[in-house]
Amino acid sequence: LLPRRSALSHKGDFGRLAIVAGSSGFTGAPVLCAQAAQAMGAGLLSIVTRPDAYDAVAAQAPPEAMVSAWSDQGDVPEVVRKATAIVIGPGLGVDEMTLKMLRAVFAIGCPGVIDADGLTALAKHLDLLQEAKGPVVLTPHPGEMTRLVGRKFGSDERESAAQAFTA
Repeated sequence: LLPRRSALSHKGDFGRLAIVAGSSGFTGAPVLCAQAAQAMGAGLLSIVTRPDAYDAVAAQAPPEAMVSAWSDQGDVPEVVRKATAIVIGPGLGVDEMTLKMLRAVFAIGCPGVIDADGLTALAKHLDLLQEAKGPVVLTPHPGEMTRLVGRKFGSDERESAAQAFTA
């Protein structure tokens, strides 16, 4: 379904995706995210994970993905600063470091997708959305949406709950 690419093109022609994901015990999440990104035609693909997950993620990641760790000191990695799109959250964990990462991603200004643990962390600090300098897409499942809106809702209310939240 994707258009055929020119034989003269290279991965840099198709964006720089940074996937900020994974932590100890949750190393499959960034790998699955990278595989999905490849299937969708992402260009230069980087996975940035927590230091304690680096070895496991690097061992499982697609060979085309560059894997690095976000330092515990919180310095924003260059691949995140230079990204043209960022995914943050899958398997990342929910703690103060995740909040620092979210703030850093929102400050970049490129399009971002917030998923999984990123949504759980965001639900406790919805004011962070005001800091986003670029467009942000949230991808909650019903449980994550419950945390975001602060109440349970039935399956027949999904659309109205999403509309009320975005308003």
